[in-house]
Amino acid sequence: DGNLLFATGALAPDVTVELANFYLWAVDVGVKYRGLAFNAELYNRWVNDFDADGPLPIDSMHDWGFEASLSYFVLPKRFETYARTSLIDGPFGTGVEAAPGLRWFPFSTRNVWIDGEVIWIDDSPFGSVLYIYSAGASGVLVPIQLMVRF
Repeated sequence: DGNLLFATGALAPDVTVELANFYLWAVDVGVKYRGLAFNAELYNRWVNDFDADGPLPIDSMHDWGFEASLSYFVLPKRFETYARTSLIDGPFGTGVEAAPGLRWFPFSTRNVWIDGEVIWIDDSPFGSVLYIYSAGASGVLVPIQLMVRF
């Protein structure tokens, strides 16, 4: 659900998890061919052996997820179309995201691009001060971004 595991109240009211075992495995695959690119990742995560300052309603949890993207350079090194999706499913819900988008590289370099997409979100499990939506968000976003990598 996007809450930090070690935040007070994440698993039980007024209880703080101080220590936990964390196990993760992921498989990633990617293929590129003549301007077409496909990438996908599948992961599983297990968390258990909680050390907390109070009683917890669970003694372990498992979640899993995937992400996938497909893109194609309509004009080589200049104009790319793409579609992406991701899903995370666990004991606190399922979050889904999907987006088609367009990316323009005005200087034929991967360091500067303009990106526009339509993002559909349902119960986002992810939150960050660096991203345009927060944990728990649902709805449709239409961002247009200028990205500069240096």
